[in-house]
Amino acid sequence: MNPKKKFSGRGDRSSSPHSLKKNEPKSREQANSPSPQRISSKDRDRNASPATPGMPPLLEDLILAYIREKIGKEPGDTSFLSRLRQAVMAQKAMYWKDNPGKKIKYGRGYDIFAYLAYHFPVYFTQFRSLLQGLANDNVLPDEATLLDIGTGPGVVPLAMIDLWRSQGKGKLDIFSIERSEEHVEAYRYLVPGYVGTDSSITVHPVIQGDLIKPSTIEHQDLPEKTTIISFQNVLAELEHISIPKRAEIVLSYTKNLVENGFLIIVEPAELRHATSLRLLQRELIKSGLHVYAPCSYLWGSGCDPSSCWTFREEHLIETTTLMEMLAGDEEGYRFINTDLKYAYLILTKSTLTRCKYRIPMKNRLTRLSHLERHAGRVISIAGARMSEDIGTKGMHIFKVCDGTCREPVYAVLSSRNRRPGHSPLFNSAYGDPLIFSGVQIRRHPKHKAWNLIISADTRIERAL
Repeated sequence: MNPKKKFSGRGDRSSSPHSLKKNEPKSREQANSPSPQRISSKDRDRNASPATPGMPPLLEDLILAYIREKIGKEPGDTSFLSRLRQAVMAQKAMYWKDNPGKKIKYGRGYDIFAYLAYHFPVYFTQFRSLLQGLANDNVLPDEATLLDIGTGPGVVPLAMIDLWRSQGKGKLDIFSIERSEEHVEAYRYLVPGYVGTDSSITVHPVIQGDLIKPSTIEHQDLPEKTTIISFQNVLAELEHISIPKRAEIVLSYTKNLVENGFLIIVEPAELRHATSLRLLQRELIKSGLHVYAPCSYLWGSGCDPSSCWTFREEHLIETTTLMEMLAGDEEGYRFINTDLKYAYLILTKSTLTRCKYRIPMKNRLTRLSHLERHAGRVISIAGARMSEDIGTKGMHIFKVCDGTCREPVYAVLSSRNRRPGHSPLFNSAYGDPLIFSGVQIRRHPKHKAWNLIISADTRIERAL
């Protein structure tokens, strides 16, 4: 399987041991083709919050104003859009180039414009969603300090500002590190501009330096205490550096993280990045950090993440005005980026976890690491749902994990066997623990995976 293949509408089905090639996209580009049900920016009130995930209208207008100021003409100008399309295609070609350890450079003005047009909306929305999850868990303090490593044009700070306002919380201090002068210029326009006159939010000057060379960073400029430290789509560009070394780099910034603070790392959903994130997770755990989400160690022990490919998938985001300008009429799908799929990790110095459930001492459940002992038998297991439905027509497939897996495990349900008692599997969220009573164990040797076959008689319930 090509680990660089783009994900189609409901996840990359080739990742599943039940993939059907006829359902795979014909090209990488078609995998990103917009859904005909997507909501256009023209269909919403620009003074209201979007009903579906996407960019706040005020922020979208601020980006257009920045571009207008930089180029001295309207963003809809034909010559500007032509150059912007070339810049977007060049960035995408660089990303898909078979060269592990490559870096996508953002050194010129049009590189930044391409980033703002194509990548920014998805990156902003995914981090905003993670922050909303923490807010829903009621674990964010009333006052916070953010340190964003490799901030670019300020994606994470802007998501934090948007969340902070919606929660009506107190003081927020924002610190950021970025080495690209062009990104810093965009940051200085967008982040303070989005804060406006809000006196509760303080944006400190960007610390310019190379994140992998802490000696280039003036540590007196870093906050004494940090509530949230973030690396969003940064470590993916360090493939030339070993996992242990990457862990050292991350840990060098966590010394001032408060006990109940959070380290948030986000990476692309592609196989090589998502699995590298889990390997990094293992290294960071060895150093004393604890996983808050998404992984749940239901038996209280760790797993082997070397074959763990899991990522979060959410609803398509709204297209922005700039995306629609870029798309035009011909091959517009090349410039529409609305898929919200990403791998993430939230760590903390405390033992706080999102999933509180642990399998009791006396139980009738089987560890997923022991499935080889029960091949062909009907047993009961507990596991967190670690994917959306990645099945094909007539077959529902979900990745599950209990924190002991040595190989991938999938819950498999034929549509004809679906019953009301199976609803928790479909209604649960990414990372939620479930108990499966009466599943048959089957081995899939070609994919080195295990299937939990759900029958009409299988009972599924939330683990509480």
